[in-house]
Amino acid sequence: MENLYTIEQVFSEKLFRVPDYQRGYAWGTQQCQEFIEDLELLEPGKKHFLGTLILHGRGSTKIIDRSGNSYTEYNVVDGQQRLTTIVIFLQVISQRMALTEDAHDLAAGLQQKYIVCLDRNKRPLPKLSLNEDSRAFFNQAILGQGAQIQGPTILSITHNSPQADE
Repeated sequence: MENLYTIEQVFSEKLFRVPDYQRGYAWGTQQCQEFIEDLELLEPGKKHFLGTLILHGRGSTKIIDRSGNSYTEYNVVDGQQRLTTIVIFLQVISQRMALTEDAHDLAAGLQQKYIVCLDRNKRPLPKLSLNEDSRAFFNQAILGQGAQIQGPTILSITHNSPQADE
């Protein structure tokens, strides 16, 4: 049985987790441009078909946010590239909207519904968490959350160190 859902329905009462066995975010310029073109060319009154999402429930425990909304966690089996692109797209829209006084509240609503809400301890609760390959960059650069991204950390040997002579 095929079920068609709006983006709002997909994100309603769900937290998405991309398991570590999934590849990291890999969409490039071409895929993102095609996504935006699909939206721009969409005729008024028509709906955009995003594709198939395959989700697997992570258990029956509900997570409650600061506002009392409850969420079920799902592993993303298929569709993580599209979900990630949607979150990035909505994050950019939300950031732009937040710059205008008239749309500040709407931007905050977009954030809570699609990007990140706060848990009961006022910590960020991302609606989408990526796998280990992409998580730190996504949280910092896209969501503006978490510790600073560090570059590669390789122990180097200098000519003046004792190990250099070994």
